[in-house]
Amino acid sequence: MKKTGIFKAMKLCMDYKKTNSTQREKLRSDRLKDVVNHARNNSPYYNQLYKDVPHNFSLSDLPVTDKKSLMENWDNWVCDRGLKLADVERFMEDTSNIGSFYNKEYMVFTTSGSTGNPLVAVVDKNANNIMGGISACRSFARKQDLIAFAKKKGKTIGVFADGGFYLANSSVRNKLKTMPWKKKQVAVSSALYPIDTIVKQLNDFQPAMLGGLPIKPGTAD
Repeated sequence: MKKTGIFKAMKLCMDYKKTNSTQREKLRSDRLKDVVNHARNNSPYYNQLYKDVPHNFSLSDLPVTDKKSLMENWDNWVCDRGLKLADVERFMEDTSNIGSFYNKEYMVFTTSGSTGNPLVAVVDKNANNIMGGISACRSFARKQDLIAFAKKKGKTIGVFADGGFYLANSSVRNKLKTMPWKKKQVAVSSALYPIDTIVKQLNDFQPAMLGGLPIKPGTAD
């Protein structure tokens, strides 16, 4: 698949906003087909799962899968045939690896396990850049947000579940490891801390942007 840097990803997001509904539908369809064909050609699991999917398919034609099935077929699910779940799990045993690249290419993360079936996933640098570009464009959707962000010298903090390979936590830790000069601009607090501790950290850091995870009412004290 084509390599995409974070700035190119941001430009693609901005270009998308300028397209009409017909152009957007074609772009979504083309990208979906690229992803599905890549999975078919490189993942034995998806090759079998999609064997009856017609050539001209839509999203609704794709068989549904779930985290439990993906974990049971992990070694055959991922598209890089050199990746093995046992090796990735050994990498995850050392929590100092949170935010580090596995095999110098993949960021490792897990889902929260709220459904009882946590998923271990790997994201290559290309996908990581695309996620970063999308996130940046969403964050600065309004001009006043970008102005406020600049006035605060680009300071942003996330309040996430810390201590694990969760996507949000891994993403922030990855940024701090790959761009250590941003430590005065980017920080993370733990959602597991007492509220008073989190509030103090936020007041001390004085961020322009606050990131966090939505919590369903009644699921936390």
